[in-house]
Amino acid sequence: MNNIACMLKKRLYSDFKVDKNKQTITCKTNRNETCVVLLCDMKVGVSYMKTWFSILNKFDHFILVGPSFSFQSIQYLNQNLSKIYYEILHPDDVCFDKTSHYYVPQYRLLNQKEKYDICKKYGDQSKFPCMISKKDAIAKYMGFRPGDMVEIKCSSLISGYSVYYRQIIDISSSV
Repeated sequence: MNNIACMLKKRLYSDFKVDKNKQTITCKTNRNETCVVLLCDMKVGVSYMKTWFSILNKFDHFILVGPSFSFQSIQYLNQNLSKIYYEILHPDDVCFDKTSHYYVPQYRLLNQKEKYDICKKYGDQSKFPCMISKKDAIAKYMGFRPGDMVEIKCSSLISGYSVYYRQIIDISSSV
């Protein structure tokens, strides 16, 4: 749970409430949404999803962390909770802080105004050539969604640091 709490703090989430009996964490996202993190220690099937359906349906965003999810359980989520943003993470995705390594640059989610200014300066965002898949390890860890734009600040021996901008995309829907 500590590693997941660390990940949520890196995402700038707040108002954490941990329920160790139900193995859940509820919080507010940086997008002002209500979020629940559900920790599963076994393979998750449709029956498991149905037991949590009424709870998950009350939230704007939920994160499922577990070792294995059946294809049918994913289909069930897509059919019944299509209006809710959800993430499915393997325990290996959250076992350590991926952003704390020396060679990993700093990532920051841009707000709408900053995104507009960058698109105005460099061109239309739909034609933005520099992209990162939402399945990228850091994008998953930081909770970036398709359509988001991030600022990446890399340390440089020559200039001190370099700044890059990347658009988050869903590869499966863009191919």
